[in-house]
Amino acid sequence: MAQRDLYEVLELPRGATAAEIKKAYKRLARKLHPDLNPGDKAAEERFKEINEANMILSNPEKKKQYDTYGTAGPEPAPDPGVHFDGFDFGAGPSSAGGFEDLFETFTHAAQRPQPRGPLHGEDLIYPITLSLAEAFTGKKSRLAITHTVPCDRCHGEGRVSSSRKKPCPRCAGKGRVGVARGPFSFQSTCDLCGGTGRDPGEVCTSCGGTGTMEVSDTVDVTIPAGVDTGSRVRLKGKGQAGRTGGPQGDLYIETHILPSPVFLREGPNLKVSVPITIS
Repeated sequence: MAQRDLYEVLELPRGATAAEIKKAYKRLARKLHPDLNPGDKAAEERFKEINEANMILSNPEKKKQYDTYGTAGPEPAPDPGVHFDGFDFGAGPSSAGGFEDLFETFTHAAQRPQPRGPLHGEDLIYPITLSLAEAFTGKKSRLAITHTVPCDRCHGEGRVSSSRKKPCPRCAGKGRVGVARGPFSFQSTCDLCGGTGRDPGEVCTSCGGTGTMEVSDTVDVTIPAGVDTGSRVRLKGKGQAGRTGGPQGDLYIETHILPSPVFLREGPNLKVSVPITIS
């Protein structure tokens, strides 16, 4: 730390004012806080640097000594905690960037739930090419598609076990676990049981825990007369499998009309060039 300019650490010009130091520190603290950068060692080291720089430059006496002599005395011991020098703990609702704003950001990061409930499967789009004549009369087609269906062993759950009625071993049935970051302690949704508090069981060996299996299927589709490029025919429940009991997605057959060597289509109208004699 002693080898780096403290103003440079806070991305400020030499001799910045107290207000500029406070603003720069809050901006960098939001960006580099460990709760918002889990596992990022570089961000963690930068966060320690800006805290140490702020401890000196936010203190009028230490700042004066540093500006004059280039040092503020003995280098402060590294502190893994969080320092809030320069933050306005009494900032009101109209005061942007106060302590409440920063604390709310950290809390949301720690409590962001992981979706584990039933989710609707994704829709699939299958393109089909038609001639202009087929678009005019309509067409029946049999198509081979590949999509996912719920695993028949775990019924889409991704896990199989007789211990599901037992409490989750990670959160002891509470559905939430403690997350400690320095002086902060948060409650976060348990990532093992998804907040249910129940033992999720063992990973299904048939689907590898995904809850789905890929299958090949044959579908019959009727393309109505009058379709144009970009028209879609919906086949309900023929898309990707839902998650943890969620409904199957849909399959959309999207039509693409080939250009005709004779006719020009403009919406519902057809144009054709016909040679005629003078008479």
